[in-house]
Amino acid sequence: MKLISRDVYDIDPEKDISFKFDIIILKDVIEHIYHQDKFIPLLKGFLNPGGQIFFSFPPWYMPFGGHQQTCNSKILSKLPYYHLLPMPLYKGILSLLGESEGIIKGLEEVKDTGISIERFERIVKQSKLIISERRF
Repeated sequence: MKLISRDVYDIDPEKDISFKFDIIILKDVIEHIYHQDKFIPLLKGFLNPGGQIFFSFPPWYMPFGGHQQTCNSKILSKLPYYHLLPMPLYKGILSLLGESEGIIKGLEEVKDTGISIERFERIVKQSKLIISERRF
């Protein structure tokens, strides 16, 4: 096994790695990645012919699409949809109910990178990838 610790955007799969993958698994990952419209098409270069990419993620507009279940507050960890509020109000609620700066920063990043089903499908289509199966 070879471990490559680099920014994925700095890797040229044709030059920098001597192998490709039959499957790439991104379970609960894509909603944490900035520039998804750049990242998803980049993955094609890491695949063998006929290879597939598995994506699984909580859609942004779902009750807990903002990962707020990770809050320490029992109230906030069970409260749905408030991640959809404007950022200043969202951060204010998190702070008011005692969330640490680390938790707030993490949730702020998820708010910046959260992805809806519609946006995901649009990026996949623009990347000339095919969705072979969908499950909700």
